Amino acid sequence: MKVCSVSLAALAAAFLTQAAHSQTVDTQVAAAKAAAGKDHTVLFNSLCAPASGPPVRPAGPRPVPDRSTWHNEPVKVFDNLYYIGEKEYSAWAIVTSRWRRNAHVPIYFV
Repeated sequence: MKVCSVSLAALAAAFLTQAAHSQTVDTQVAAAKAAAGKDHTVLFNSLCAPASGPPVRPAGPRPVPDRSTWHNEPVKVFDNLYYIGEKEYSAWAIVTSRWRRNAHVPIYFV
């Protein structure tokens, strides 16, 4: 029973804090609007506009990009160092003697 009352008290405190925070935000926005006056309305509108939310995604799967826009062929950079990344992402591999003996052991990534 004690745990339940402590949980309810914590929940009530969270709601009261959120309500107080909401009032604080509203008063701050009102103060900013008053400070902007008629001279700085563009600045106020650009800084204090409510968030629009995430962009709308089209329905269905995304189109597959052409391979030439993202693919790079692996390149031997130096002795046992290879670049195996894409155009946007960098990936490097080091081939060791262990790799040559055991073909099932993966490449060590840096």
